[in-house]
Amino acid sequence: MPLEYEKIAQKKKKKKLPSLILLLSIIALTWGIFIFIAKFSFKDWDNAGVFGDSFGAINALFSGLAFAGIIYTIFLQKQELELQRRELRQTRLEFKIQNETLKKQRFENTFFHLLNLHNEIVEKLKVEVNEGDEITPHFVSYESRSVFSGAVRYLARQKDMDEAFERIEDGIDTIHDGYTYFNMEFAPHLSHYFRNLYHTYKYLHLSTLISPEEKQFYSSVIRAQLSDNELVIIFYNMMVDGLGYPNFKYLDQVYNVLENLPESNLIEPWFHMDVFKSLEVKEDPFFKKSYS
Repeated sequence: MPLEYEKIAQKKKKKKLPSLILLLSIIALTWGIFIFIAKFSFKDWDNAGVFGDSFGAINALFSGLAFAGIIYTIFLQKQELELQRRELRQTRLEFKIQNETLKKQRFENTFFHLLNLHNEIVEKLKVEVNEGDEITPHFVSYESRSVFSGAVRYLARQKDMDEAFERIEDGIDTIHDGYTYFNMEFAPHLSHYFRNLYHTYKYLHLSTLISPEEKQFYSSVIRAQLSDNELVIIFYNMMVDGLGYPNFKYLDQVYNVLENLPESNLIEPWFHMDVFKSLEVKEDPFFKKSYS
């Protein structure tokens, strides 16, 4: 755009220059004719002087033309300044757009690196679980995303995890105890997974390089990577104090991490959802601001 304004200004300058030359030429020619007439028409210079005085109005005319020329020059300068101001405004706008683009590129470089790392971690998951008992053990190996289906089954086998209690507090304690025991078996395999996923959402939340609306879009990109069984394990992880609670739980409230959670896949769907909702985090643990 600045180049377009520059081209317009150059075209206007080219149009003005011939007009100015023509005007100066006419004035010079007029004075030359006047001198020629005065020199060859009057032998007596006194009479020539009287004749010249009769044309004093011409002097006033040319003085007026000179004044008009000054005003015209000021007007042209005003137009040039307006073109320069437009060019500066357009330049500032382009710099602003470029700056916003560079900021988004900086964000996306880190964001998609974390997302690729998440998928790499999932692909490398491998765990062997005893799905029998101490008397008749039955070891089953899981790899990649199938690890989470084995994790859900293993968590469901923990004591009282499939019970619904009258008090929410009892449900919180049961889930905490059951997940803690489950975590002793699965932490060596899933801890890296949870840390990377949590820090991906944390990076999104703390970033000043994109707008809140854009953050919601990028959060949906992360959600698209999560399978149903992953969401179930994340759900229970968010309710355990010191693991997913309160920080990861709060991020779910802002970015709907569990939006696609199939509630029917939960161990005790109705009761566990009530427990989950009762654990709402009231303050932003990252900025210490009230959540609404």
